[in-house]
Amino acid sequence: MASGCANIDPNKNAQAAIIREAPRLIGPADSYAAHVHSDIFSLGRGYVRSVTIDGDNVRMSPEITLSSLEVTLNDIHFDRSSHAIKHIGTIAFAGNFGQQSLDHYLQYKYPHIKETLSLDGQRVYISLPLTMWKFGTTAHVSGIVRVSPQNPSAIEFVGESAHVGIMPIPVRLVNEALKHINPIAVFNSKLVALNLTDAEVDHSQIHVFGTATLTGQLPSP
Repeated sequence: MASGCANIDPNKNAQAAIIREAPRLIGPADSYAAHVHSDIFSLGRGYVRSVTIDGDNVRMSPEITLSSLEVTLNDIHFDRSSHAIKHIGTIAFAGNFGQQSLDHYLQYKYPHIKETLSLDGQRVYISLPLTMWKFGTTAHVSGIVRVSPQNPSAIEFVGESAHVGIMPIPVRLVNEALKHINPIAVFNSKLVALNLTDAEVDHSQIHVFGTATLTGQLPSP
């Protein structure tokens, strides 16, 4: 963070400091950009109204890579001498990931999975191998994603329709059979507890939205 008025543009100085810290606070990424929303007098007092951080291909964990991530931090207080952040009021985020990242997560967490999950438009489609009357066949399931009721940092698949050929299959039975692939993604962070508030599929991407709460001490630069 900027610590005074020595620089012509302390906002740019603060933005550069945030970009340097973003990889260890959030995770490695192809690139980060930061936008500080404050004024020179507030910065001089060790206060920033809000900061927006945008990341491309953010690797939040070995299992999850977000194509894009936007994090907004509000009501930030920092020590002018050490530049260490002392307080963050609220943290909100929005991110998305596509087929490649979904496949990587499923292979990482469920190496013996037989099902195939595909993102298409606003839906998720699953091909589910079945045995019916001693014959092997495939059920085709269409559904959505949602925040897991059991884990607010995870998303899960929920089937809404299923069929084998032209024969419909009770969705309740299909969702029971697919329990072993849920959750389809879990978001973890060393410094914050993530609380997803919504998840959806759009343009063949899974979009997640939520808030975060600090659980550990922020490291000093």
